[in-house]
Amino acid sequence: MTIKTTGNVGIGTASPIENLQVVGNIFTSSGKFRSNMPGTAGAGATVCYSGSGYFDACTSLRKFKTDIAPIDIGLETVMRLRPVSYTWKASGQKDIGFIAEEASAIDARFGSMGTNGKLTGVEYSHMVAVLTKAIQELKAANDDLRSANDALTKRVDTLEAARAP
Repeated sequence: MTIKTTGNVGIGTASPIENLQVVGNIFTSSGKFRSNMPGTAGAGATVCYSGSGYFDACTSLRKFKTDIAPIDIGLETVMRLRPVSYTWKASGQKDIGFIAEEASAIDARFGSMGTNGKLTGVEYSHMVAVLTKAIQELKAANDDLRSANDALTKRVDTLEAARAP
């Protein structure tokens, strides 16, 4: 292993040209590589080989998925979540979000698990799908109410017109 004065670290090379350069194989027993990649849904997005010599986020590409089906949870699940504000102990920074233990108790898919199988945080990217489903449910209910309201308005208009002298 080489650590250059520039801060670049090389494993299997004496002349690293990036912050971390590894020459050789890298092993992960989980089959996943986690990275905080800009432009992905949530920190720690799964990274996939692009086939062109690079790794990229593969969180939404159809080609990496099977058994695609509509989700079965939405508004009812969202209503059980408890959004909170809090202060990070380490930095003192104020933030908003959810408590991982509470969210994962509502649906295990909301929990981010470490390599040791223990809860480490919230999978916010999973919540986006459920929030979208909840909005769709609210929109459908709103459309139904508008339709019923329009029908009642027409009925009232008809009744008032019939009563008019």
